[in-house]
Amino acid sequence: GAGSIMEGLRCDASLLVVVNDALMDNHQTELADELDRRGHLVAVTPNSLLEGLCRVRDCKASLIPFPESDPQLFPRFLNTA
Repeated sequence: GAGSIMEGLRCDASLLVVVNDALMDNHQTELADELDRRGHLVAVTPNSLLEGLCRVRDCKASLIPFPESDPQLFPRFLNTA
């Protein structure tokens, strides 16, 4: 799910996400597609797995590491409100 995607982004490896495209209102697909668009991972469906494996191989050096989170960001926001 979405939590596994976020966990995978913390690993020092190229991430290939295979989403279950049979689900309705699939937040996993939305998240994976956006992170793919931003260059952090490669997102595919089961039907496009082979294409995704090739994409990971070909673009693994150009994948953008996901930025570290800042646990103080939200408390700082609340203090300025």
